Amino acid sequence: MIERTDIDVIIVGQGIAGSSLAWALIDRGMRPLVIDDRRETSASSVAAGLITPVTGAKLKPQADFSFLAGAAGAHYRAVEAATKVDCYFARPAWRLLSTERELSIWNNADPGLLAELKLTDDVPAGIAPGLVNTLMPNAARLDTQRYLEAVHTALCDKGLMLGGHVEPEDVTRVDAGIALPDLSVRARHIVFCRGYADARNNYFAGPSWRPAKGQVLTIRCPDLDIANTVHAPGLWLTPLGGTLYLAGASYEWDTLDDRPTAEAREALCEKLDRLLTVDYTVVDHRAAVRPIVQGRKPVCGPSPKDSRIWLFNGLSSKGALYAPTVATQVAGALCKDIPVDDEYRFDLRASGEWQDD
Repeated sequence: MIERTDIDVIIVGQGIAGSSLAWALIDRGMRPLVIDDRRETSASSVAAGLITPVTGAKLKPQADFSFLAGAAGAHYRAVEAATKVDCYFARPAWRLLSTERELSIWNNADPGLLAELKLTDDVPAGIAPGLVNTLMPNAARLDTQRYLEAVHTALCDKGLMLGGHVEPEDVTRVDAGIALPDLSVRARHIVFCRGYADARNNYFAGPSWRPAKGQVLTIRCPDLDIANTVHAPGLWLTPLGGTLYLAGASYEWDTLDDRPTAEAREALCEKLDRLLTVDYTVVDHRAAVRPIVQGRKPVCGPSPKDSRIWLFNGLSSKGALYAPTVATQVAGALCKDIPVDDEYRFDLRASGEWQDD
């Protein structure tokens, strides 16, 4: 096999991180090669792709949401325009408040929260209303599977996609950069975007990983007709088209594998039974491990062992929101014209400067 030397950057993993980085590099005139083993239970392929200005049980407004969401929308619309695949849907989302914590936060809400949650009486038929019903006008959703397939096809058409599995020990350092001898490829840099698998990447001895297994259900609900996502205590429900909806998600910290469990299915169904006033049928059940790091923000940067070897990871459950912004920074840093913001730098996060929320 003839060695391929026309590549600037090798990207390992075609999840949301790897896909957005490849696109950002191409926009800068560089030639990335994405290598992926097409695993169906990767965190990106299971993710719902929800983009919301208010997150979690604490109803915390997302920092820099306008900037991050603007960059995300611009990227996904560019992918749609180039590939002719619809994958990004900017639509309001319901947030139904019912727990004592949520009601207490709402009753003492600061202006930042009130700017993102609007009272509404417009709860759709088939959904049990909360004690307080609000709408997030600035929400959106990325159909992650459509997005990943669209980028995959585009990369294949450009000859920039390669099927295969790469481990850190497969990397050979050469004078002009790095090489993967088994795949006959060399480039100036390699970026690992492998999700939770990179928690065991010896080139990156930190930051503190706190991965969580998440499980989701696909349900069929013929009597429900909604186009927008619904967020209720401990549950979200988002339309997939037709009579299908995706529901999730669980958080498990101890058993880190991609095997669905009966316990998680039962817990999600209990929440669905409280949310829905119409019948549904579970048609699919999947699990994956979210790549969460301390601080719950993405991390990126070169290895302290070799500046040619990079990491872009830690997208957690907010990959659709964060990926385009951080990918642009990584691409700029690899082109040596834009430094990575301190809040995403691997070396600062690894030093323990950043703490969990």
